[in-house]
Amino acid sequence: MINTLIVDDEPTVIKWLAGHMSWEDYGCQVCGSFLNGRDILDYMSSRPVDLLITDICMPDMDGLELIGRARKLNPHLRIIVISAHSNFTYAKEAIRLGVENYLLKPIEQDELAETLTTVRDNINENLN
Repeated sequence: MINTLIVDDEPTVIKWLAGHMSWEDYGCQVCGSFLNGRDILDYMSSRPVDLLITDICMPDMDGLELIGRARKLNPHLRIIVISAHSNFTYAKEAIRLGVENYLLKPIEQDELAETLTTVRDNINENLN
């Protein structure tokens, strides 16, 4: 199973993600959801994580800083960005950091499903 973490400062987004996706269909297991990046980093420092789904704009630590710091803990971490901001600067930096996809809110379930399928297939391909 792909150990997955979700971080977003909006509890409704976390609730929607947890409730509207059949995570097992994509080989994923949501190990935790958090409202800020600091708690994610604490979690990641002692537990294996394969996939991080993160918002960009959050208080204390934005998603871009989180991605950079999370990559130091796990260079093979797969990351999906979700954001209400279509700001090209955010997307460009996320791409530079090697994210799998940059999805705009409101999240389209089909687009997230396609991204999760790609992540699963890429992880499985790298294991073989």
